[in-house]
Amino acid sequence: MDRGEAASEPLDLGVVGPAEPGDQTLTPDRTARRRPPAWLVLTAVFLLGAIVGGVVVQARGDAADYAEARVVGGPVVPLLTQPGARLTGMVELNLLNAGEHRIEILHIEADGITPTAGNAPDPVTVEPGDWGRFVQDGFAADCDGPPPGGLRALVRTADGAERLVDVATPPGSGAADLWVWACRAALDHGDLG
Repeated sequence: MDRGEAASEPLDLGVVGPAEPGDQTLTPDRTARRRPPAWLVLTAVFLLGAIVGGVVVQARGDAADYAEARVVGGPVVPLLTQPGARLTGMVELNLLNAGEHRIEILHIEADGITPTAGNAPDPVTVEPGDWGRFVQDGFAADCDGPPPGGLRALVRTADGAERLVDVATPPGSGAADLWVWACRAALDHGDLG
């Protein structure tokens, strides 16, 4: 090809204007220009995950707070109510709600001390930081076994669940002292052989 022929042919730059329906040429994708950058989407996903995670952790913490119950007891006051074949008594106890939410005290118990049938105590509702007077009538000590280790209270917590919690009592006024008192009274009344 010589230089004269090349100059006489026009240079083909393609068609300017809208593509025809049968044309397979590539056209710029207008939605690609409107899509946010990948780093922005990734940042939004991480931020949303952090917010949802924080809400879940807070909800779990709140649920744990509502389920917690801490009870401190005052002196246990035992009273003899019925000497006879099996000595029974009544327990009066002031209990402090040391937790952060209202609790309802349903009954108290200890190993070696059992409530007698038909004597369900009245539940006592105690606000946080307040004392409640709890009376449980009708218990009997098992004087043949060892003395109990500690006093427990069955409480209904703010989340509606019932839990058995240990009750801290002053020295000389716990479940073992209640058991000793009941067994000594039974021995004095001839209920023990």
